[in-house]
Amino acid sequence: MTLLSFVLAAEVIACVPAFYLGFLTLAAVAVWMTRRGQKLKNSPAPGTIAFVIPAHNEELVVGRTIDNLKALDDKDFTINVVADNCSDRTAAICSAAGARVFERFSEKDKSKGHALAWLIPQVIAEHKSSGRELLAVVVVDADGTIDSGSAAAARKWFGAGAKVLQSAYRLERGASSRSRVMSIAFAAINIVRGYGRLALSLPDTLKGNGMWFHASVLERHPWRAFSLAEDLEFGLLLRQAGIFVSFFPEGMATGLPGEGDVASGHQRARWESGRLAIVMKELPGLFRKPLNPGSIDLMMELATPPLSFYVMLLGLLLAGHLIFGVPATIVWLAILCLAFNLLAAVPLAGLPGDAVMDLIGAPFFLAWKLSLLPRIWRDRNSKKWIRTSRDGKN
Repeated sequence: MTLLSFVLAAEVIACVPAFYLGFLTLAAVAVWMTRRGQKLKNSPAPGTIAFVIPAHNEELVVGRTIDNLKALDDKDFTINVVADNCSDRTAAICSAAGARVFERFSEKDKSKGHALAWLIPQVIAEHKSSGRELLAVVVVDADGTIDSGSAAAARKWFGAGAKVLQSAYRLERGASSRSRVMSIAFAAINIVRGYGRLALSLPDTLKGNGMWFHASVLERHPWRAFSLAEDLEFGLLLRQAGIFVSFFPEGMATGLPGEGDVASGHQRARWESGRLAIVMKELPGLFRKPLNPGSIDLMMELATPPLSFYVMLLGLLLAGHLIFGVPATIVWLAILCLAFNLLAAVPLAGLPGDAVMDLIGAPFFLAWKLSLLPRIWRDRNSKKWIRTSRDGKN
């Protein structure tokens, strides 16, 4: 094989994830348009829904999250907070707001995964001892919100036999240009891909916020994921156990973006460091397993770089073509697929139409993400719970 042939083959391989995202986006738009305005017709499943909130020094935002849950249309639920290694007023604020508070202190095991593994069995045991039938356990981040009709809709999904639901999850539009670009990219990853998998009857991945588990699932498969990407890790463990994660568009969940260089840098580096470690561990093994639609989708999910870095890669490929005067048709097609994916995220995530203009800030966002690469590589094996800064501190 000549050098040119090798380069062209590598380029085709590099463009495959973009084409797959374009395919998923087409499927996502189709099912989104079909389901708009439709109401679920399944019979609702009975039982109490237990919301669990892992919180580490979240006194500035956790009260808002509890108030949001208390306003749900469905009223058969409990709110349970693990104030994990907190040195602020998180526990007091949650208790005053009416939540059941569990305080945890550990010098060794400091991660969201450890907090959930410690809290969830206690919540299940308490509901059983009180005689309340427990339908589901729902993980909501300390800075999260969910739509008021989410619990009622989830009951209908569980009534139809669903075992695990992942809410459509997006970041709220922040004040900075960077956070607004991040909100669109986040929706493209979490919501557009989710709709695409719903259309193709494929399992979704867990996203950390708005995760709904039928109680029987967590009784048989206790939480045992402790990396920085504990959500992705636990979702893969459930998949190996034959548990299907369904995308749940009726249960929109939101989270707050980190604002400022320190906050958003820690947030993005933490997520992508954890994801990188999972990819390096799990992706090679997928190439040795039999291919089916689910395994191909998971392979593409893990093989696709974070969108910002993928855009940079395609940009470099395009620049090389332009410099050497070589036709770049395949690269242009890949770039169009990514553009379609990002633009579709705006309506599918319920963002206002003018949010498209936020993408003007993409070049500055890409430059900032490039500066995070050393930190992402350095922290790929870390398990320490680094909270998102709300006040300029960590």
